[in-house]
Amino acid sequence: MTTRVQTLRSSTSGNVPAAGTRSPGELWTNFPDLQMGVIDASRNAQKLVAVRYFSTTANYAIGDFVVQAGALYAATAASTPGAFNAANWSKLVNAVDAGALPYLPLAGGTITGLLILPNNNQVQIRGAAGSLRNLIGGTAASARWNLTLGDGTAEAGANAGSNFSLQAYSDAGGFLSTPLAINRATGVATFGAAVMLSGPPTLALQAATKAYVDSGSFVPLAGGTMTGPLAGTTAQFSGVVNSAGGTLSGPLVLAANPAAPLQPATKQYVDALPVAMNDNRIINGDMSRDQRNNGVSGTATQTYTVDRWFYGATQPTKGTWGRSGTNLANNGGFPYCLGFTSSSAFTSAATDLFHFHQRIEADMMSDFAWGTPNAQPVTLSFWASSSLTGTFSGSVTNGAAGSRGYPFTYSIPVANTWTKIAITIPGDTVGTWTLQGNAEGARVFFDLGCGANNRGPANAWSSTVYVGVTGSVSVVGTNGATFNVTGVKLEIGSTATPFNRQSLAKSLADCQRYYSDPSNGGATPIYQAVMNATGAGGVTTPMLFLPVSMRAQPTLTFSNQAYTNCSAVTGVARSPQTVVTSLTASAAGMTSALFNMQASAEL
Repeated sequence: MTTRVQTLRSSTSGNVPAAGTRSPGELWTNFPDLQMGVIDASRNAQKLVAVRYFSTTANYAIGDFVVQAGALYAATAASTPGAFNAANWSKLVNAVDAGALPYLPLAGGTITGLLILPNNNQVQIRGAAGSLRNLIGGTAASARWNLTLGDGTAEAGANAGSNFSLQAYSDAGGFLSTPLAINRATGVATFGAAVMLSGPPTLALQAATKAYVDSGSFVPLAGGTMTGPLAGTTAQFSGVVNSAGGTLSGPLVLAANPAAPLQPATKQYVDALPVAMNDNRIINGDMSRDQRNNGVSGTATQTYTVDRWFYGATQPTKGTWGRSGTNLANNGGFPYCLGFTSSSAFTSAATDLFHFHQRIEADMMSDFAWGTPNAQPVTLSFWASSSLTGTFSGSVTNGAAGSRGYPFTYSIPVANTWTKIAITIPGDTVGTWTLQGNAEGARVFFDLGCGANNRGPANAWSSTVYVGVTGSVSVVGTNGATFNVTGVKLEIGSTATPFNRQSLAKSLADCQRYYSDPSNGGATPIYQAVMNATGAGGVTTPMLFLPVSMRAQPTLTFSNQAYTNCSAVTGVARSPQTVVTSLTASAAGMTSALFNMQASAEL
């Protein structure tokens, strides 16, 4: 192998060797700026790329590199010997010159094409906490959308601050709205306008539009009427039951017995319930006892109708109340009901009251535990009918305390047709409730058309005592309208169990604890007081016994008196069951008084 060593030639003039003296591969240099070159195979002179110090005696072509004052420059114009002219050179270490290159500087710069990242790479926009970190899209003149990855809300700990949002801008660049904002700490998303869905769902888990729900025929969670049969087979349950019928393709199986309020009851649970003759806290719920009127209707206000049921009204002559017979085949087999018939189309003032109610003795509801953390739910069930249809209402209150109430609603969908109603009422954990003794503990109301001040929101305990619910049907508002109720039962628990019939004797005795009139409102005297008087004047007769021991010592009223040798029979209750009567003898000898006596110990 032969190696050829070329001679390094110099040119003091700064020019390359003359054409006739060049040999391929020959190196050359000049002294002024130490520029090096090489002669190629065609005997042409080619400068080598080199960085040299600037010389005032050298010629430079575009693209030559020099070092001047410790900085690197590239020639942007040809120059002849002389002093360094910055206009002919580009300093490669400053931001201005770097901006002319096809790369983005660390600060500023504009991309004129697509920004493409390889897989698993990311774009990060970082800033100090509390500063804005935005992506902006728009025209050359103004923004259209601003995506804020972290807003200016200060970070205050617990992940607060630096929230996400999306803002819209007008054609002129002005702020329009914030269609979406997401709180970083809570994840709560707030939409600035209605969320529009494309259409009715066709696949599982898709969202339903309002138009889809409105156009469907479904039984609502509260109320509603099915216009077709609910059928079942032996297969598994599936599908939706709508208001135009519907099919259960199998039995509806509940997992276990209810252990919490408002859960459904299995057949097993109901079958296991003990037969409780006294589970109903309502007395005379079947309206069979009517000692005062014996079936005769009345129009008086603030008075008792059938036993234990009070008619309250602030306006007279607006309706007739009374016990009447029923169609046993259509109301669960109850032969009697308490009814009301409106006598005019009356518009109730805000303070007006029209209602039936029963007052419940405290010892009858001690196990409700209302007003304590252990308050129990109760279920009110009854049969109702009316010549009107719609949403009716009532309430349960703490009675004489007058500080807590639970208004409820129920629906009568078909006129003059008995409807079975069941309403579960959650136990009230607050408020003042009398749960011991023979005082009043609660009231159960049926609203007949109360004014606005006596009606409130439904299905929630309130510190204001309401009789009914705002917007419910007013029976007194329609001339000749009727309302009937029977089979009323109030029991502890979340399940409406069947109405337990009492014996006639027990039912009467329960009513006589509060009111006693053995004549049953008749005109024929049934009590007699006889005494041999020693002369004219007052005579005390033997003690009389009431049919049962009453709630308290009763108030006595006498009627239909018939006297022999006497007058002015009176009486004083010595105990809840004993009464001492007195009369005024006209002369010496046997005296006798026949009379009826009503004893009242109502709450």
